[in-house]
Amino acid sequence: MSNFKRLKLLLEERGISIPAEKWARLEAYKSLLLLWGNRFALVSRRDLKEGLEKHFADSLLISPYVEGRHILDLGSGAGFPGIPLAIVLDEKRFTLIESRRKKWVFLREVRRELGLENLEVVNARWEDLRYEADLALTRATGSTEELLDELPHLLKEGGYLLLYSADKRLELLPDRIEIIENPYRTAPFYLLFFRRD
Repeated sequence: MSNFKRLKLLLEERGISIPAEKWARLEAYKSLLLLWGNRFALVSRRDLKEGLEKHFADSLLISPYVEGRHILDLGSGAGFPGIPLAIVLDEKRFTLIESRRKKWVFLREVRRELGLENLEVVNARWEDLRYEADLALTRATGSTEELLDELPHLLKEGGYLLLYSADKRLELLPDRIEIIENPYRTAPFYLLFFRRD
């Protein structure tokens, strides 16, 4: 059994069932990552060699927490978590924001190749944009404190930022913390929720 099929079983064990047509799109996205990966430095060479399942798991394991109609993915990079979530949660609208042009080009190509009508790809720094989204996601951005200061420019009142973190960051006073166990990683990560008042 392939690692990707094993991932599907793992998600089903966690109550995340993905229909066959959506799973086929996830596999097509993985193929595009492998095809473009080395040339565009989308993910580490080690991840390309060992497999991308940990990134897909990181993205899809948070799907039960993705609420609202319009979702921002800040600093989308290779498209995690935004593209897997846009495939699985196709009733929602996703905006992927990526400042590096070559990664933005890749994200646009994925959108076109997979026919993701619910996905917009923006080549800009999120600090320079204005939105009133329901939810913003980020795995790796600069200063968390700066990001929290920018929430009024990104989220509507009552919207949430979901921040991936290796620790609880209690000094930031998150509104909620979820522990996410990803079997492809040696330790769990924390999903920190920050509400925009």
